[in-house]
Amino acid sequence: MKLTRRGFLAGAGAVAAGSVAWGLDPNRAWADEEVAEEPAGTDEAPAEEPAAPAGPVVVCEECPGACTLVLEVEDGRVAAVRGDGANPFSEGRLCLRAQALTDLWKAPEGATEDGAGGDGGNGAGGNDAASEGATTASPGRLTSPRVRRAGSDAWEDISWDRALDEIATLVKDTRDATFEESIEGVEADDEAQGETDFDEWDWSDRGGYGDDGYGDNDYGARKRPRGVPVMRTRAIGSFGGARLVAEEQFLLAKALRSWGVVNIDSEAAFGRRAFAAGVAATLGIAEPDGLWSDIANTGCLLTLGADVATSQPLSLRWIERARDAGALWIAVDPLRSASAEMADIHVPIRPGTDIAFLGGLAKYAMDNSLWQPEYVLNFTTASYLMDPAFSFDASSGAFFGWDPMTGTYDKTSWGYQTDGFDTWNMRFDGEFSWVRGEGVPAWAVPSQPRCERNITLQDPACAWVRLQEFLARYDLDTVATVCGVERSLLERAYGAFAATGAVEGAGKVLAGPGLVQHGTGAQAARAAAVVQLLLGNIGVPGGGISYLGGAANEGLADAMGLSPDMFCGDLPWPTEGETTLQAWLEAHTEPAGAGSLRPRALVSALREWWGEEAAFDNDYGYDWLPKAPAGGASFSKALRTGLLQGCFLWGADLVGSASSGVTAEDVGRLAWLVVTDGSPNLTATFWERVEDPSQQQTTVFQLPSALGFEKAGIRASGGRLLQHAAAAVEPAGESRTDAAIIGDMWERVFNLYDTKGGAATDPILKARWDYVTSDSIDLVKVAWAMNGYVVEDSDWDGGELVLLEGADGLRADGSTACGAAFLAGLWSNGASAADAAEQPVGRRDGADESGLGLFPGWGFTWPGNVRVRGNRASANLAGQPWVRERNLLTWEGESWACIDAPDFPILRDGRWLEPDNQAFPGIWEQVGLLVSDRLGDGPVPEHYEPLESPLNNRLNGAYASPVLLAAAAKAPGAAGDDGAVDAAVADALAPDYSSMQADRAAYPIEAVINGSDGRDGARRALSETLAAAEPGCFVEMSASLARIRGLATGEWARVFNERGSVEAPVLVTDRIRPFQCEGNEGHYVCLNGMALGSEDAAAAMWGVLAPAAESPVGAARDVKGFLVDIEKA
Repeated sequence: MKLTRRGFLAGAGAVAAGSVAWGLDPNRAWADEEVAEEPAGTDEAPAEEPAAPAGPVVVCEECPGACTLVLEVEDGRVAAVRGDGANPFSEGRLCLRAQALTDLWKAPEGATEDGAGGDGGNGAGGNDAASEGATTASPGRLTSPRVRRAGSDAWEDISWDRALDEIATLVKDTRDATFEESIEGVEADDEAQGETDFDEWDWSDRGGYGDDGYGDNDYGARKRPRGVPVMRTRAIGSFGGARLVAEEQFLLAKALRSWGVVNIDSEAAFGRRAFAAGVAATLGIAEPDGLWSDIANTGCLLTLGADVATSQPLSLRWIERARDAGALWIAVDPLRSASAEMADIHVPIRPGTDIAFLGGLAKYAMDNSLWQPEYVLNFTTASYLMDPAFSFDASSGAFFGWDPMTGTYDKTSWGYQTDGFDTWNMRFDGEFSWVRGEGVPAWAVPSQPRCERNITLQDPACAWVRLQEFLARYDLDTVATVCGVERSLLERAYGAFAATGAVEGAGKVLAGPGLVQHGTGAQAARAAAVVQLLLGNIGVPGGGISYLGGAANEGLADAMGLSPDMFCGDLPWPTEGETTLQAWLEAHTEPAGAGSLRPRALVSALREWWGEEAAFDNDYGYDWLPKAPAGGASFSKALRTGLLQGCFLWGADLVGSASSGVTAEDVGRLAWLVVTDGSPNLTATFWERVEDPSQQQTTVFQLPSALGFEKAGIRASGGRLLQHAAAAVEPAGESRTDAAIIGDMWERVFNLYDTKGGAATDPILKARWDYVTSDSIDLVKVAWAMNGYVVEDSDWDGGELVLLEGADGLRADGSTACGAAFLAGLWSNGASAADAAEQPVGRRDGADESGLGLFPGWGFTWPGNVRVRGNRASANLAGQPWVRERNLLTWEGESWACIDAPDFPILRDGRWLEPDNQAFPGIWEQVGLLVSDRLGDGPVPEHYEPLESPLNNRLNGAYASPVLLAAAAKAPGAAGDDGAVDAAVADALAPDYSSMQADRAAYPIEAVINGSDGRDGARRALSETLAAAEPGCFVEMSASLARIRGLATGEWARVFNERGSVEAPVLVTDRIRPFQCEGNEGHYVCLNGMALGSEDAAAAMWGVLAPAAESPVGAARDVKGFLVDIEKA
């Protein structure tokens, strides 16, 4: 679809109308013509059971929502899409995206494809198609493999066999030439491996980018004498996989790691990872998301950088139910989005000031006694005494411990005062008796520090007082000035949300990419979590904090191992500093809480990974795992520095994504690229946009993968909900499922090493890959592996297994195998081990006896089918619910009565555990952290301006985060050397605003990217519905800025800075308003969408304008606030 002025104006009119674009009247945001009158409340059961679906039921992947769809299939194609009336979350409704699916799946008039060629990979495991015969391909989709040879200016067709053979050979050749079996180093001696003092423990996430030679591409020089075993190649990378089903994510992570690949990443890097890092650093929960239905229980909804009305419109039904019961909706967003139009209060903060807003909210609640005292005292670290050296220097903007030579913090002073240690009880009847069991690896077990407390909260050293002192600068007037909003509006919003701190209250936070797509995004998420702790809103019905952004299935990607620093099962990936199993256990086994059970999870994961080859005598195969470089691996850094020679992309468009910061020049450094995606992909076609393709030497394979309805598997939705669905139609043309592609590729690489040998063959030849039935990947067997099973009592080949019912069944002695400990229990019915419908993940029971929207019989939520994370905090210290009508669990004197599955231990060796204050066992303190040493850029969220800002910092003396500035100075292409960052640090702590003023004069306008990728661009071309609602690539600006620049709606403008220039049409709208900037009027623009490009117009990708530097904490980039200028094109 070519974007004409008339077409753009039609679409722009819809966007300018805000909620009109999606038909977002609360009663019209969905198609419900065939759905009966809805019940009055979530606790009312329908008059009769819904009829069985008339066609195949699939899980919608248009957003991370929990919707299921019923398809009408004719002649092997999707003829109609209907809502699933049995689904208690979507209640049979469809959003416009789902309605548009028939447009996306229909062929051009008169076009059909007879006989889908090739093996679609639909073997056992529920992949039987709903109908046989031809599948009709979408015209905007690739359906057969193709290759672009180095130096060529055209694609050529290639068979699957030839393509996979060539790719397998490239993998082997690259791996063999660059493999590092060991590096120079000294193994830690026995004394160093022994027990350490509390002050020497580093409880932080060991992510981050160390100075590990990413810029050195001389692989020959890297061949070192034998020393520390690392078993890796850094020349192969992989990105994507967030759109894959869970089984495919597991297979992909296992294949890549067995090949020794360490530079792995996924779309979670675009925002979700920063959110997870911030919340985990506060609650010990990386995925705290609640179900849509829980929104109805809230008394006040706070959306932060999330336009839920557009991104997940069916959630509006639950928001309206809450509002009908008296709830208020506060939308915090620079843009007057569709959600802001509908909300009761809209706070249009200046881009990048979320932490200032949340710091002010925390101070307001504390100053006005609106916090929840009993909750805060018992379930947070408010009473813990901090290290005497803990401090923050507002004049410099740095916390105590800043090291200007490394650009990092020494976090020792961020810990607690202690009064000795408690050792583990490893007696035969003790909590840790399992440590002494036969087959359990040996390591120096940690001791739990006894943290000193002051329950009066009056001691100057307690975390409560320190937090009050820190937030003293965040008064209403200052925050209003920093955020660019009226004080009265700020006070109104603060008062409404802080009121939920009453015992009977509940407030919910829904966060989106707008909160975390900043260099300090992880701290912004942490700030929101701290606010919720102060108000007692974590773990209660109607409370909590959720992330509403990213792709479907993205919530699983990191925990399944598609991350630089995560093992399958949500475990830290080993680095070259942890080259032995003992070293890993001593680095990552925490003294209390769930982290104390990591040995069970890791040994069980290794038992699944290597099968019978994993034994006590060889540390369960730990030595065969690739070890990440010191400081962690970084896919983006490896790509930009040219370290990568070959790369896989799985359903991801790095060049076309506004959030990635990857350019065609970056990709052009690769020798080979494999893009597994049937959708238009600007990364696959990057060479078409260079001046002379003959000089571009990257060989590119594009392999068509099955999409959505064409493959079976387990999908992850919002609220951590996992649902299984069978394939509804055959893959289009020659497309194959990603599971089939991964499985075939694995076998070819395996066969090459088995027949020809090569570098370090053990990790490949000894890996357990027993997931094949009748020559195809069997997703049922993959599900068994992820769930876990008892090894000796299970007959894998016969399909008779003793499946684990939960993570508490894991053992550290090699007797259990489990690929993903956090998923244990999702496929636990051993009596029907091959039947997905008989497993927890396949359940479709929409009953809800709780009346709280738990729906425990619909699908499976990880971990353990817990519906409300942190639910121990839903009851007081004595185990009695704060509000009897919102009861999730109760201590009845001798036992727990649980309506929701408990998110904390309630039994030990068959004995009930009495109530205590350990509400958040994901961290060793087992209470929420008001001050935290888990993040590397600060113990308390502090406002810093973005790397490029139109304003000086009014809250401290640093114009940007010192850690972020140091990372930017060390980023590829940055001026200066890669060692000390003295200049950057000095600039951060004593900013030269004269140089900043020069930048502001050249580029005076702040920009916010609301981007998409090639897949979205193609979808708009195929669907008039989507084209009208999302009119492609355009610049949105206020009327005031349009007058200054002489622009009008429909005219073309050039947006530019020193990094690049992009041309796009203009939309003048009242959704954007100027803000106050140093006494003057400041402006920002929204850079929306993307354009695939055509013969008449170049592709438009906004990401080239944003700073490329990533934060070492959560990998976030400043795409929601940087400087540009704009002029008429």
